[in-house]
Amino acid sequence: MDRYRMGAAPRPLDTVIRRLRQLSALSDAELELVRLLGDRRERHTPGEELIVEGEPGGHARSVLSG
Repeated sequence: MDRYRMGAAPRPLDTVIRRLRQLSALSDAELELVRLLGDRRERHTPGEELIVEGEPGGHARSVLSG
């Protein structure tokens, strides 16, 4: 469970917010929803399989770096 980290919005999420704002105006509620995405982050090692081919993924993921 140590790959999950709770906390404030990570710096990479600021980049995502800036990009979304370039595409469309975001309300305060929409910005809050995007920031909530940073509450549960996963860290993975290089080469680690995130989803096995042919298996259901389980949940959506956004890759912020790597």
